[in-house]
Amino acid sequence: MKCEFNINGELLEMTVTIPKRESGRDERLRVGRSTAYELAKGFKCPSGVSLGECKTPNLSLDNGKDKLEDVWIFKLNKSTKKATATKKSTKKPAAATNRVSKKTTKEEK
Repeated sequence: MKCEFNINGELLEMTVTIPKRESGRDERLRVGRSTAYELAKGFKCPSGVSLGECKTPNLSLDNGKDKLEDVWIFKLNKSTKKATATKKSTKKPAAATNRVSKKTTKEEK
């Protein structure tokens, strides 16, 4: 199975080619929606971009038939850093204590 990726604007085009099944002893290969998603997850997106939804989920390939190549199209989402709200402190303020200085003046003695 051969898989090629091309970025076209905001879309990822994944071209999958499978070998033809010559006889009944050869392994049967089928590529559908779930296999296409797994193959697309193997693509390393450029920084700031993540893989989005598939625009052509109903495509399929079967090496027992004549259709041995097809192109799945995925949307590429721009990753933006989400702003996080600051949380209020859950710590209670320290209780005020009356400290007595250890030094005593001559007047107190």
